Amino acid sequence: MAKIDRTGDDPSPEALSFEQALARVEKAVEQLESGELSLSEALTAFADGIQHLKICYQRLQQAEATVEKLLDIDQQGQPITEELEINDLSLEEKQESRSRRRSSR
Repeated sequence: MAKIDRTGDDPSPEALSFEQALARVEKAVEQLESGELSLSEALTAFADGIQHLKICYQRLQQAEATVEKLLDIDQQGQPITEELEINDLSLEEKQESRSRRRSSR
């Protein structure tokens, strides 16, 4: 049976960059697709993959918020800057917020 590769000096998942977390997701997928893991090892690899996938989504959400803030400009063509606030809005709420900002121009 193949063993799941884990090192004790890994940073916490929250400290990983998008690229690092994505690499861990890909590694978990490779391990699962190999078919060489025991049931217990497969469940552990699956849980690790899901944990790192959630980190990827968080990093993408943060990047999207940053891009949206950077793309806002006023009528004089000057960038509109404001404090970035990452929150858990639904897709509908995000779309409504974007529509309000765009219609106010």
